[in-house]
Amino acid sequence: MSAIKTELAAFIAAHTSEDFIMTPITMREASLHTAWEQELPKVPMASVVDTVLDGCEVYDVPVRIYIPDTSRPLPVLIYYHGGGFAIDTVAVYDPVCRRIAQATQHIVISPEYRLAPENPYPAAYEDALAVARKALPALDALQIPYQADLTLCGDSAGGCMAAYTSQALQHDASLPLTHQILVYPCLDMTHSFPSVQENCNTRTGFTPAKMTWYFNQCFRPGDDRRDASPLFGELSADMPAT
Repeated sequence: MSAIKTELAAFIAAHTSEDFIMTPITMREASLHTAWEQELPKVPMASVVDTVLDGCEVYDVPVRIYIPDTSRPLPVLIYYHGGGFAIDTVAVYDPVCRRIAQATQHIVISPEYRLAPENPYPAAYEDALAVARKALPALDALQIPYQADLTLCGDSAGGCMAAYTSQALQHDASLPLTHQILVYPCLDMTHSFPSVQENCNTRTGFTPAKMTWYFNQCFRPGDDRRDASPLFGELSADMPAT
């Protein structure tokens, strides 16, 4: 592992901002290297379970389940990781999900949804919805006790998936969806609001060119980006508390 880290560090160091070429592979390697460099401590869990949600309509999604306390049933939180729909994994977000599980005393379910450009829109959206529908039956099958209280959470692209899924399920009384937590979510895929100009700049490190690159991995010519934007979807009184 140390040899791999050394090689990755040398690779990243050799590419300055002027000559670094953004590709899905280089961006994934850079993100993984950053995660290794941070070396966030892994909060101990009472149990961590890796499984696959069988019976999903399109793709059986792998998930990691974090259980901070097995002595009592806990509410459930699904955490959709960020990464512009194109990078990052359950492993990269493992320390984050552990800390969320401990701090909130929720069972946290982290999905390994499909990434673009190998799996463009709407693959990630399909997986996000499937996980919300299959998560509680999976806990039943694994005989993991839980409270009938479901929260959807995510950052960036993950925030988009949480918002999209909340909208899609807002009238579904069979799911105990009570909350959504959106951390700097992508809600407008058309880039038509001032926040793009206000926040995509060299000061934040997330330039308009980088934003465009990420969205071009996810969407194909002809995709309806407005239809993919939770900001323009139905917002009824049935939406979970945000």
